[in-house]
Parts: sequence; structure tokens; C-alpha cells
Amino acid sequence: MPLWIQYSRYASPDLPFVLCILLVLLFFLKSLDSSEYISQYFNLFFSGLFISTSFFIRSYMAFVPFIGLTPFNFYHLFRKEFTFKLFFCSGVAVGFRPTFLNLYFSVQKFGIS
Repeated sequence: MPLWIQYSRYASPDLPFVLCILLVLLFFLKSLDSSEYISQYFNLFFSGLFISTSFFIRSYMAFVPFIGLTPFNFYHLFRKEFTFKLFFCSGVAVGFRPTFLNLYFSVQKFGIS
């Protein structure tokens, strides 16, 4: 068996994690570049969705790129109107649903000790 097949299981959660982080950057930059409001809304929503999905994939490792992007994100989000912030936060809330469901079912099955 080739060596890359034997060690591919170690990189399996990292590839979707990196994809989600890159999609956060892509959609956030596309929202800054777009001139249509509806396109900016959807891009900010998807940016928030993928930052919370990356948290679901690799948990606290998602904070490292998010902390690095925080000044850039907050600078551009606070310059916009409230609707842009609402779409970004609603994308984060929708993306955290699998995390909260996973925690809920884990507590139901195993309890808190």
C-alpha cells in the first residue's frame, strides 16, 4: 500500500477546514468587491456560514484564522449598515446549528459528569 494512502487519514479533517477558511475569505472579499446589495448580502451570509462550519470541523482551531481576520472583518463590517452585520451574524447562527445539535445529542446520550 502506498505511503500517502496510509497517512491520508491524518489530513482528512484539515482539507475541509482549509477549504472553509478559504471560502470565508473568498466570500468576504467578493462582498467588498460587489456593487449589488443582494450579492453583498449573500456573500456575507456565506462568509458567516463557512466560518461557523469550520468551527464544526476543527473546533477551536477555527479561532486562529478568525482572530487574524478580526480587524479586517470588523473594520469593513462596521463601516457598512446594520443589514450587512445582520446577514453575517445570521450566517454564523445558521452554521452553528450542526455544532449545537451535536452537543445537544451528546449531552442527551452521555450526560454531564
